[in-house]
Amino acid sequence: MTDPCEPDYTALGGGAKAKQRGERNPVSGFDIEKVPADKVEFVEMLNDCLADLRQRARSSVRAKDPSSVPKLVWKIEVFEQALIHRAIALTEGACNAWNNDNGLAAIILARAVLETAAIGWDTVGRLRPMIEVRDTNGASELLDFRAFASRIPDWIEEVDQATNVLTLIERMGRDLAGGKDELLKRYAVLSDISHPNYVGHMGLFGKADRDNAKWKFDMDHALQPAFFAQATVGLTGVAVLYRVIGDLREHQAR
Repeated sequence: MTDPCEPDYTALGGGAKAKQRGERNPVSGFDIEKVPADKVEFVEMLNDCLADLRQRARSSVRAKDPSSVPKLVWKIEVFEQALIHRAIALTEGACNAWNNDNGLAAIILARAVLETAAIGWDTVGRLRPMIEVRDTNGASELLDFRAFASRIPDWIEEVDQATNVLTLIERMGRDLAGGKDELLKRYAVLSDISHPNYVGHMGLFGKADRDNAKWKFDMDHALQPAFFAQATVGLTGVAVLYRVIGDLREHQAR
């Protein structure tokens, strides 16, 4: 991935991009007619990815013969499926929001996609050296931590405190060609839109009419190409998740 805003989809596994146009599954995705012209190619590939994720999603993860499958392999697959289901829900939600003229909801959900990619990226990065040296206990503890950690104060008494998502974004940024500072800057914009700050309310839905001393509001103001571009920053997390899923499956094979 050379730029957090322009993901390298050539690295996607599972044949997402290799599918012929017209062979997509009938799942929710962006309405091509509602996106800026310069983002059509990105959206077409994203829609393909969403269809492919649907094919990868499973309703349960259970070995036919539990004694024949190491518990660590099962934990890795469960974590993978949790990421896949969350990615589908968030990405479909972002697409459907934009298709229904809700730019703010699309951006908030897209930001969550990027956050999901960050926890997956950090997890596989930490798993890799453990798997290489056969540290099954360390790998198992890491997966338990990522599965059950929380930021809810009352729960932290019983479970581990989850890593701050900003820390995860920063760690992921170190590995991307754009760099940590660039990713953090773009994530900060997504966050400012997601929170009730200027860009997230006054700037997103209106503009000043200085001649008439008014601030004019319009829901469609949030559907400008510049705001869609912000949504795509978050949705590049889908490309990152494909790399994460590929790594998780490689770890299972070992």
